[in-house]
Amino acid sequence: MQNIQLARSLLKAALPFADTARRLKRRLVPYQPNMAHNGFTFDDALDMVDALRAAGVGLEGEMLEVGSGWTPIAPMLFHMAGVTHVTLTDLERLYDETSIPTAAAFLRPRLPEAARRLGMEVAALEARMAEFAPAYICPWQPGRHPADSVDIAVSRAVMEHVPAEDVAGLFRDLLRVVRPGGHMCHSIDNTDHWEHGDGRGSLMSFLCYPAESLRWRLASMNIQGYTNRFRHSDYLAAAREAGWIIVSERARVPPKVLGEVRQMRLEGRLAPEFAGRPLEDLAATATLIVARKPG
Repeated sequence: MQNIQLARSLLKAALPFADTARRLKRRLVPYQPNMAHNGFTFDDALDMVDALRAAGVGLEGEMLEVGSGWTPIAPMLFHMAGVTHVTLTDLERLYDETSIPTAAAFLRPRLPEAARRLGMEVAALEARMAEFAPAYICPWQPGRHPADSVDIAVSRAVMEHVPAEDVAGLFRDLLRVVRPGGHMCHSIDNTDHWEHGDGRGSLMSFLCYPAESLRWRLASMNIQGYTNRFRHSDYLAAAREAGWIIVSERARVPPKVLGEVRQMRLEGRLAPEFAGRPLEDLAATATLIVARKPG
């Protein structure tokens, strides 16, 4: 985490009316999609569909997405794959009248690849895309969402931003919201988001900051940049604690990152809370979980 990044984050956290300012900026300057980010979303969403199908999950039911954000690429792909109705949710309003056209414009030239991955015809995907009409709830209050109301709950690159003390609680809320025998699927980015820019540091640099250190406490002040630093095993434990049955789980552990974490341990740079944990767990850059609600 570079000092200039930390300073910018603290400035954003201190700004009054930050949400209002963001909405005003969106009206004055149209949202410009991040094509690299959208590409990651495209790949992750298809991986989630593959994981659910491999677990024997039918995709013809109702789906709720936690933390939908600006552009509904993932839920649009799920709808193309067979989901009948999608509910999008956010704590702060990001979705607007440009969101669906932006997602469709990104997906249209990639329909042949999506059709190959989904085992469907391009024409069928085009027809499903034209029918995409999700519900949108903002601000979403998980504890007040109707019980047993959806078949699948999903999220992508969201769970890592949930405060550590709230992860199991959110999983319990989703257990109540999903129908008996239904599923949840989460694609989670376990990396240090501060290192996504210039790439000069390790994707696990944040494991070197003790939780009680001034630097980490300052970094966590901006809720937009907060990450909980949960590792792969932490999400599995939280899901089980909430009452979910893990159907499948996968951790991505790149050899380069594993080597970096090993070197951090050898040099004594890992924060105490991470120092004794398995290297493969610490070096997992991504988590993909499919879990089933009993019943």
